[in-house]
Amino acid sequence: MHQFHSRHAFSVWKCLIFAFVLSLASVFQGAAIAQDEPRELSDLRQGYRKEVEFATRSLRDRYMAKLEGLKRTLGARSDFRGALAVEQEIDRVKQPLLDAMGVEKFAGVWKLHYNGSEVRRYVINTEGTVSFSEHNGAQIPPKSAKIVFRDGQYTLDLGFGELERLSITPSGLTCESFQGKEKMDANVMLNKGVAQREATK
Repeated sequence: MHQFHSRHAFSVWKCLIFAFVLSLASVFQGAAIAQDEPRELSDLRQGYRKEVEFATRSLRDRYMAKLEGLKRTLGARSDFRGALAVEQEIDRVKQPLLDAMGVEKFAGVWKLHYNGSEVRRYVINTEGTVSFSEHNGAQIPPKSAKIVFRDGQYTLDLGFGELERLSITPSGLTCESFQGKEKMDANVMLNKGVAQREATK
């Protein structure tokens, strides 16, 4: 009996630690980052997130396996609202892992659908180099640029006066377009594209 209570207490304690780590990650994610933030601070934050991810990996993997099992169980009994709630929880668990990664998290082939029916196809490698050679289904002279992490955000400049701010969630890639850095700093958006990964590059 004593052993049962000890094991139960230990499991509860691990879950509490995991919840605390996730809450810390979400605080870092949601916090406003100063525009003049030193690069060293950004590097430290990135390193911290990676260490947190490594330290909690086994606990997270077990939690994810249980969530996936629960989602299948709920789906099998046609509880689609419950299955959706579990899927949203899975996304919440995955998001800090994406935040801990660098530009490699953008790697893949993406077909971006922008407001106003514009479509672009980006091919991004693990070093953050973006190749853009298809626009609205037609081939165009290829353009290439590098994703840059600056001022707490990932940006892309393809060289035609338009800057893009990139972000990624478990559901896909988002590219917010701005007519130059001044508009980006003021958050005056020109366009917005969303995509799901077609393939890993």
